[in-house]
Amino acid sequence: PPPQFQAEDGIRDTRTCLVGSEMCIRDRVRTTQPPMQSTPPAMQASERADYDQALAILREGRYDEAAQAFDRFLGSYPGSSYADNASYWLGETYYVTRDFDRALATFKGLTESYPNSPKAPDSYLKTGYIYYEKQDWAAARAALDTVVSGYPGTTAARLASDRLQRMKKEGR
Repeated sequence: PPPQFQAEDGIRDTRTCLVGSEMCIRDRVRTTQPPMQSTPPAMQASERADYDQALAILREGRYDEAAQAFDRFLGSYPGSSYADNASYWLGETYYVTRDFDRALATFKGLTESYPNSPKAPDSYLKTGYIYYEKQDWAAARAALDTVVSGYPGTTAARLASDRLQRMKKEGR
């Protein structure tokens, strides 16, 4: 099982690298519910089980199935406390299979719908990477600059800075 860390802020942090892939899954999920949560406990358990199942499919590298599972999850639990994470992983399934248009729409949707999500910096980073792949240098730079300036000191900011340096060396 992947290592898990319970932070004081009620966020469970898990990191798993997919077999045969350079993609690592770092899942940060809020483990405490908002104070006014009115979802019945049975539905919360089912919601969590469905989310965990979709994540397990992704960890196995079954990207098409994972995309379907995350899409089903978001349709079944649109107001879920896991919705931002499910959106992020849905975007990752598209990104890793190079379906850049769907990935871009998913990552942008996440940053618009959940601007304070722990997944927002990574979503902006992936947006920058996608624009880089599409050779839209100005949009790539803007997205990567957003990460560097908006999330200083994070891994996402370091990776964005690295990509900006690479672009500079390439004359882009």
